[in-house]
Amino acid sequence: MAKRRAATGRRGGADARRPAWGWLGRLGAQSAPTLALEGAVVVGLLALLYLSQVAAVNTANTRLQALQTQQTSLRRTDEQAHEQLAQAQNVATIDQRARALGLRPASPGAIIVIQTSGGGR
Repeated sequence: MAKRRAATGRRGGADARRPAWGWLGRLGAQSAPTLALEGAVVVGLLALLYLSQVAAVNTANTRLQALQTQQTSLRRTDEQAHEQLAQAQNVATIDQRARALGLRPASPGAIIVIQTSGGGR
């Protein structure tokens, strides 16, 4: 009988009954506390991964809120600048400021037109 087992390549004892599944077959050989400890380590690592992702999302959310606040402020500043530009380009405002500086419109006789031979204006 020993010759027959040697010829088939099987080992005697408990190994002959256990399927050859590699590491999965050895899993049953570990004790319950070891498996519980390994499970706790895996759960702990997953919890750390989750918490790091939550922290990254919170940081990104805070940055987004700050950028939105800055965008709102910049839009207000842009609107104020456009209003100031429109006011400065207003003909009535320009005339009023010129008169405040002592400038007056020229009379038609006081305008001298010089023509050049280049044909330009």
